Amino acid sequence: MRIVAYLNTKGGVGKTTSSLMTAEAALRAGFSASVLDADPQGSASEWAERAISNGTPLKFLVEDANRATLARKSDSADVDYLFIDTAPSDPAVIQIAADIADLVIIPTRSTPGDLDRAIQTYETIRGAAALMLWNVDSRHQLYKQARELLKEQEIATFNAEVPGREDVNKLWFTGLEAKSLYGYEVVFTELHTALTELFKEERV
Repeated sequence: MRIVAYLNTKGGVGKTTSSLMTAEAALRAGFSASVLDADPQGSASEWAERAISNGTPLKFLVEDANRATLARKSDSADVDYLFIDTAPSDPAVIQIAADIADLVIIPTRSTPGDLDRAIQTYETIRGAAALMLWNVDSRHQLYKQARELLKEQEIATFNAEVPGREDVNKLWFTGLEAKSLYGYEVVFTELHTALTELFKEERV
């Protein structure tokens, strides 16, 4: 099993959306997946419950977790990929998630304030971590500046990115049966490749 934690000390940067969408992308790529909702607001769990109510249940399990149960539930999960959704305001959960994850993904917008917070978060992670540009317009100058800054500072960053699309917002509380996952297919392919290489290095 490979554990991927989405975290950022700033809210509203797509951690819940990314956790669920990447889990769906993993399923479409032929892997089993589940999500641990370690955010006290329970947005991922609410998404799963509302999807059931709407008659379009998610195809993977979403389970609540907290600082007391997160490590244990991650140990007992029996899937190829386990994604952890975290809250921005719970340092204990963030630390636990970072410690047990094989890869930490820090989603961020390309605005200077968001990018600065994401880089601060990145610098506190002891294990493998990478930024993922989220809700971006690749034609915008801020996006281009963000890419340049991250390259100059040698900060690991996904080549894949998630564009700002209203269609993504429309997927909330659905079973994610849309034909396109709006960039998350590529995000999963890239993280799967990175983790495969990481595991090879560990076995050497």
